[in-house]
Amino acid sequence: MKLTDLYDQLSFGELRLLFLSGNSIDTPAAGISAEQYPQLLPSIELGLMEIYKRFFLNEGNATVPLVDGTTTYVLAPTDDDLFKIERVYGVWAEEEYEIPMNEQNNPRAIRNTSMDTLVLPTDTELAPWLLETTELRVVYRANHPKIDRTTALANPETYELHMPKQYMDPLCLYIASRVHTPLGAAPGSLHEGNNYFQRFLASVQELKNQNYEIDENVEEERFSQRGFV
Repeated sequence: MKLTDLYDQLSFGELRLLFLSGNSIDTPAAGISAEQYPQLLPSIELGLMEIYKRFFLNEGNATVPLVDGTTTYVLAPTDDDLFKIERVYGVWAEEEYEIPMNEQNNPRAIRNTSMDTLVLPTDTELAPWLLETTELRVVYRANHPKIDRTTALANPETYELHMPKQYMDPLCLYIASRVHTPLGAAPGSLHEGNNYFQRFLASVQELKNQNYEIDENVEEERFSQRGFV
């Protein structure tokens, strides 16, 4: 989706009266002006981040070498874009194996004690993958790629936002909630921005009900069939 597609939706879609700043909406040339782009771009970035936190749309990968005697590991992705650890892989029976995570009473499982921290089991008899695994492959939910503001402001018609168009509605509603939240508004106070944020949440829930995100059940099913999990 091009950045200009988003500007067009804000200009001519359902929320057009919020963003035209007095421009006529009856002429084909009407729309958000280039002078408004710098004011809108921070809210666009926050909206993209909020959607990428709520949906698994961008997969990041990190490799964690294991050190003898160490059970706690903190991830440090190069792009500092980690939202949530989704899956962890090691080796078992000479094959890559998805290690169970946060399964209470499962001695093979890794504990994910914070957003970026993993705690490994210690008993190699109960967790035999420890004997073969020298490094972990971690798959995590990542942020939208960082926007190059200079290029985005200069060429919105060619600048690519890495977001499927079905997420346009919640993104527009989130931007509207930011634009209509008064400066200094206390959390929970009544203002128009809250109405748009509630609509944003409803739009997110509708997309979740339709399962619009990466589906990652194949590996788990394959190893379950082999009796590994």
